[in-house]
Amino acid sequence: MIEGKVAKIVSDKDIVVNVGEEDGVVAEMEFIVYEVGEVIEDPDTGEALGNVEHVKARVVPKHIQEKMTVMTSGETETKSKGLYGLTESSGTKTVKKSIARTDEKSFDDDVKVDDLVREDVSE
Repeated sequence: MIEGKVAKIVSDKDIVVNVGEEDGVVAEMEFIVYEVGEVIEDPDTGEALGNVEHVKARVVPKHIQEKMTVMTSGETETKSKGLYGLTESSGTKTVKKSIARTDEKSFDDDVKVDDLVREDVSE
């Protein structure tokens, strides 16, 4: 499994991560950007089950270089077309979902430099 970190926020849909071709990144892969949360304990035994992982975004390679990769949002959302969502034609369009903010404001779901990245092997 390939693991790395967010090195730079390029735009609200693109990030640069510190893994690339030499780490095995290929165009068909999917990755998650996440942060590690609190330790969860089994309510019956008190055994530590591990840390909750908060998935912030799903990203895919856009441009793979030797030691880094520009990744782009792998998620889409449907938005209304037209002024204030009003339209006379087909009504909606699918666009790439924003995954980060380029200003200094920090929200829990926003991707930030140093967030963890790893190959999504859940499928």
